[in-house]
Amino acid sequence: MRSMRRLSEKMQRGLGNLLARAVLAGVQQNRLQSLQLQLLAGEVKDGVELFEPYGITGHALPGAEAAVAFIDGSRTHGIALVQTDRRYRPVDLAPGEVALFNHEGTCVVLRNGGRIEMTAATEVAIQTGRLALTGDLAVTGNTTFTGTVTANGKRIDESHRHPGDSGGTTGAVL
Repeated sequence: MRSMRRLSEKMQRGLGNLLARAVLAGVQQNRLQSLQLQLLAGEVKDGVELFEPYGITGHALPGAEAAVAFIDGSRTHGIALVQTDRRYRPVDLAPGEVALFNHEGTCVVLRNGGRIEMTAATEVAIQTGRLALTGDLAVTGNTTFTGTVTANGKRIDESHRHPGDSGGTTGAVL
């Protein structure tokens, strides 16, 4: 009977060591991020690998939280299954909506109704060989173009001229 109790206690301790909640203390950037985590009662684990979904990555700030699994139950080798940071998470999401966000308030939200909402305090930079927009475009603010602008097949640049309404010809666009 006593051996059964010891076996049961050992199994409970092992199961209790399988999963843990942790606070991020540091990140080392590699192909697979290596985390320093603070676990229960001041326990610190270095070199905890962060497993992320394909195509999505982030470098969380100290104080973020993680869920850690210890495959063998002995806390010798942990892997972080997920990390989150409630300090910066958007709280205005409706059911079904998805967001990418960071600590500065930059956010891309896939809203219900087929809408995408982007918030950036300073700039949205797109680098591509060609950007094709289909649909109406509304611009509020100043617009600057470098290169040739064509509207309905007509170039709008320094060579653009047309007859003026008083019989003359317009000059170069400055």
